[in-house]
Amino acid sequence: MSSLFCSWEIIHACNFRCPYCFFIKCWESAPEDTNTRHAGCSSEDWLAFWSRIHGSSGSFKIEITGGEPFLYPGFIPLVEKISRLHLLRIITNLSAPVSGIVERLDPQRVRFHSSFHPHFAKIEDFLDKNLALRARGFHVTTTAVAYPPIFDQLRHACDLLQSSGIPFWVAPYQGTYEGVSYPEGFTDEQRAWLYASHAAESRRAFAYGVEVLRPLGKLCAAGQKYFRAYPDGWIHRCSGAKDVPGAKAMGNIKDPDFQMLSAPSPCPAARCFSPMEYHHLGDVAEKDRWRFGW
Repeated sequence: MSSLFCSWEIIHACNFRCPYCFFIKCWESAPEDTNTRHAGCSSEDWLAFWSRIHGSSGSFKIEITGGEPFLYPGFIPLVEKISRLHLLRIITNLSAPVSGIVERLDPQRVRFHSSFHPHFAKIEDFLDKNLALRARGFHVTTTAVAYPPIFDQLRHACDLLQSSGIPFWVAPYQGTYEGVSYPEGFTDEQRAWLYASHAAESRRAFAYGVEVLRPLGKLCAAGQKYFRAYPDGWIHRCSGAKDVPGAKAMGNIKDPDFQMLSAPSPCPAARCFSPMEYHHLGDVAEKDRWRFGW
């Protein structure tokens, strides 16, 4: 099994406008720039990159996210081709018709991680789509964001999904609501429930999102065994490192000589936001590593 991972933000456009989304400010201040960042890289550019890196480094486990990935032009044909080289997991709000998804994709090569957004989807419809994917043989996990006003709705969603055999976990909201900063603002009871929703995964790793443990200075394999690719083709070791003042990209997908780092290096960021990223920190024991469905 591959030990190489990537988070690929293929597009920053989305058909939802969830109030807790970190793209909201970009869509309000620079909607055209945000929605068209993917225009600089064609499907052919991405396919060529993933073919090159397969030849140089081997097969990756790639999570494809956005925005909403299914808004990317020609998304399903592109996924179909790349999945022959790499294992894929698509993070989607499942607003696209499931029938159009399953016909061309191989459940042995493609998995789904669907996100529930109560402002735009009913839990019953969301459950039905996940069950339809599972009935066609696809591995399915689900998630939601613990935005304070919908916290109790998520308890119901969790019970419904898990009782139907669909794994569900809740990501802590990170931001401000009614003057309170989160995730620090969650009550002890809410924090305990968030931990419980991750019972099958790593609580040590999850603590980087909930307890605000600091990765700064710790050795991390992000950049060596993992990277994050953006719609315009630029590659960074992780999302936290990208936002450090003065940070430089590792390279671009159009660079024929792109290489990953040869060894772990100290984390330059004060926060670690993604499950795909903080399980590469050196202080997370192997038995506790967050596999996020893989």
